[in-house]
Formats: sequence, structure tokens, C-alpha cells
Amino acid sequence: MTSKTAQRTLVNASLVIGGSTSLFCLAGIATSLFFHHYLPQQVVTVPIHLQYGYAIALQRVLATTDLSFPAVLQFIHLEWLRLAVQC
Repeated sequence: MTSKTAQRTLVNASLVIGGSTSLFCLAGIATSLFFHHYLPQQVVTVPIHLQYGYAIALQRVLATTDLSFPAVLQFIHLEWLRLAVQC
């Protein structure tokens, strides 16, 4: 027969593991319900390529002769708008 300490440790470990598993499942269900009810369908179905064309735009920025901060910001903003319209 095992000792009381070993039994208590086994019971505590099983309670912690069971509780953690239950909370993890609850979090997964809550997340999926949130996505289903509060986000528009377009967020889930339309792919968004966040890095698409960024390296090319950066090369064009570095190739320009006017590298002042406002000019670079304006170019990046216009490039972002161009990429947003393509999606």
C-alpha cells in the first residue's frame, strides 16, 4: 500500500491536470464563439498578406533621392494604400 503523501500528491496532481484541461477547453470554446459572433465573416474568409510587397516598397524608398523623414513617411503611406486597394 502506498503512503498518504503519495496518495495526496496523486490526487492533487490529477485535480490540477483536470482543472487545467477543463479551463483550456473552456478557453477554446469561448474563443471560437467570440470569433463566430463578433468578427465579420470577411475577417475569417479573406486572406490578408501583411508582408506582400514590403521589400519592393522598401527598395523603392531607398532608391529615391529625397530621403527626408516626411518624404519617406508619405511614400510608405501611399504604398500602404496601394497595397490595401489590391486586396
